[in-house]
Amino acid sequence: MDIPLLMVFFALICGKLEFKILKRRTVSLNLTVCWLLEDDSYYSTYERLAAAVDLAIEHSNSYILPEHIKLQLVFQSAGPSCSNTQYSVAANVMQLVRDGVECNVFLGITCPTTAISLYGIAENLNTPVLGCPAAGTAALLLNPRSLSGTLPLLIKASFGFVDIRAFTFSFLRENGYRHLSILRDESATFYSLMGKFFTLRTRNDTQYGMDVQEFPFFNEETSLPNFKKLLKIADDVSRVFLVLGHADFVRKTLVCET
Repeated sequence: MDIPLLMVFFALICGKLEFKILKRRTVSLNLTVCWLLEDDSYYSTYERLAAAVDLAIEHSNSYILPEHIKLQLVFQSAGPSCSNTQYSVAANVMQLVRDGVECNVFLGITCPTTAISLYGIAENLNTPVLGCPAAGTAALLLNPRSLSGTLPLLIKASFGFVDIRAFTFSFLRENGYRHLSILRDESATFYSLMGKFFTLRTRNDTQYGMDVQEFPFFNEETSLPNFKKLLKIADDVSRVFLVLGHADFVRKTLVCET
């Protein structure tokens, strides 16, 4: 949820504006970014993201947009739309509409259920949705391969396993590390697949020249003492740990190491 997202947003909005408005540079125009974030989001919280979003809005207004166009931010909780009440995002967005807020873009959708529930409103309003990351949305469609055709207003500005692996191993090579311990959370499919992808590609590709060992665990079932034992075993293999798991568990890892 950074500055490039808002640059994409600006390009989309410009495409929707009528030509006569763009032609008259003296007309001031305020575009509303409606930031929606689930109360039960697995990915982040308002406290973690607020400063970054405010900075992106300020940067866009100061350095990217023409003087007569400004972004303004409106925050609205999406409710527990990731799990318990998936339709809550639609109810909360309708409240925004009743309050007279005109959203020019929806920003910050993290869960696939939220993206699907919101999309009907977005399509009716012809308003783009910037998913951050709206991961797994395709899995909820009858034809997952037609995501861009079925939900053309949904933009998922996210990165894939290849990007994460390239960054990770570039960092390791630059710093002279040749041994890596990957600790992956088997209770979450995303981290499990990522760990296996890292390991298989590294072993089959000699350009990395790196010894990689895997140490799977189950977040919900692993106590701190047991995880500390796992860390000690991994420590015998390498000085570098790559922990693939939720931020809460990573913090526990740091506590164990301390």
